[in-house]
Amino acid sequence: MKNTKRTTGWSTSAHGGPTEPSPTELSALKRQLDDCAESRGFLFGVRCAVDAMSRKVASHFMTSVLVIVLLAVGVGILVAKA
Repeated sequence: MKNTKRTTGWSTSAHGGPTEPSPTELSALKRQLDDCAESRGFLFGVRCAVDAMSRKVASHFMTSVLVIVLLAVGVGILVAKA
């Protein structure tokens, strides 16, 4: 039976070298992150903000409902007096 174990050709160890990323690696990572951020565009940021807002509202659902009802009642009272 043959050994079918594959090797990747790379290792996660530093092999006695510095463990911090090199300036070249950091530069390549920055370019990659910048490219990813640009490809997302403006709507990605808007969607993230909406998701964050909906999580906040969902975690305080009853409080949110109460605030909306109180605002509606307050506006109704102001409109009725006018």
